[in-house]
Amino acid sequence: MQMKRNIMEEKGSMAVYVTIVLISFLMILTGVYASSIRVRKGQLTTALRIKQSYEIDNPKVEEIYQRQLPKMGI
Repeated sequence: MQMKRNIMEEKGSMAVYVTIVLISFLMILTGVYASSIRVRKGQLTTALRIKQSYEIDNPKVEEIYQRQLPKMGI
């Protein structure tokens, strides 16, 4: 009878451990997911800003090249 009680107690404590591990994994994965979303938003924002800066300078590209030629020694 004593052995049967120990087994029941172990099953209960094992369920607690499994629950804690699952909750821990859930928290860790949620953090990784949120972090990756923030990184991706930052990448998209950076790409948009780069595109906008190129579009601003596009009409003046010939002028920019002409200013750079003397610096390059050509």
